[in-house]
Amino acid sequence: MTTTPIIHIPASAHPWSIVYATAKTVDPDSWLLTGGLMVQLHAMMGGLDVRPTTDADLLADLMSDRRGINEIRNVLSRYGFTARTGTLTGYTTRLVAPNGNVVDLLVADHLPKHLHGDAKLSGSPILPMPGGAQAIERSMHVTIADHGKSVLIRIPDLLGALILKSAAWSADRAGFESRHLRDAAMLASLIDDPDAEVSRLHSTTDRRRLRVLRDQLTEDSEYWDGLDDRHRRNGLDTIETLAAW
Repeated sequence: MTTTPIIHIPASAHPWSIVYATAKTVDPDSWLLTGGLMVQLHAMMGGLDVRPTTDADLLADLMSDRRGINEIRNVLSRYGFTARTGTLTGYTTRLVAPNGNVVDLLVADHLPKHLHGDAKLSGSPILPMPGGAQAIERSMHVTIADHGKSVLIRIPDLLGALILKSAAWSADRAGFESRHLRDAAMLASLIDDPDAEVSRLHSTTDRRRLRVLRDQLTEDSEYWDGLDDRHRRNGLDTIETLAAW
């Protein structure tokens, strides 16, 4: 039986405050925490330093709950968040509070057509997250807690997060490519048994995304800087093993 990790995180400040609020109201199986906060959680579970982030990225799992977008938006609206229409070309994804706090609400890529009507915010389509479908498939539960308060959330597991970062690097047009690769290096360094993870790979897209990481995260790459030698070697072995599949 898998034990759900418990991570102690202050609930008072953004962006974690909105994660607590969402998890308190919305079924954890209808959405995932992704982006920088996902990376922070994996770093905390692995005993590594965290990268600061000020935004929350929420991935609605419409295959589990078609009402997910509306339920999340209802929570956010109680905290003053409103949709910024057309934040990204042709899509509405970003919600902003009066104090400038930001939440990005996304859906999985490759949604079936019958769910397209549910993947909208303020009448506009929501941006599909590259790698989002596989991240939903490869997910895990985590409990976050603070002073007697605790909520259950769902995040991509290490393999799902690693492939998600490769997909983000390939799709990035906003200048965050280095951040995605540094995150991927850290995530790879926490996978202790890459041979076991190979059995969970099943598509040509998985193969392509992992080979992208192998090509970018070479042994002399700067993206391993900041990791100790053990984690660096672990990460290199993980990337090589997975990309050889």
